[in-house]
Amino acid sequence: MPITAPKLRSVGKQLTTSGADIYAVPVGFSSTIRSIFICNITGTDRHVTLDWYDGATSFNILGEKVVSANSYLNLTDIDLALAKGNKITGLAEANSAIEIIVSVNEYYTPHDA
Repeated sequence: MPITAPKLRSVGKQLTTSGADIYAVPVGFSSTIRSIFICNITGTDRHVTLDWYDGATSFNILGEKVVSANSYLNLTDIDLALAKGNKITGLAEANSAIEIIVSVNEYYTPHDA
């Protein structure tokens, strides 16, 4: 079977004070995270927490990282490989304060469908 080129996909979400899924690997795909862009859209410093869930356990990517008022963090060169059942989750110190964009390469893996 020929190898297909990865599909670049970006997903965005406004975080709340409750943990929520930001990106989940679609059925039939595996993924590699390219970048995570985190923006504080308020005039007050805010904390953000991000985790990688591997299907059984959550691992911390950022633990209550401060994002300065009206500023951003751009995480690049991550190279985190995600498989079926994996996802990125997150929460913010305050509702409607933090917006996040996760960009991934998705690879078609029909044996995981």
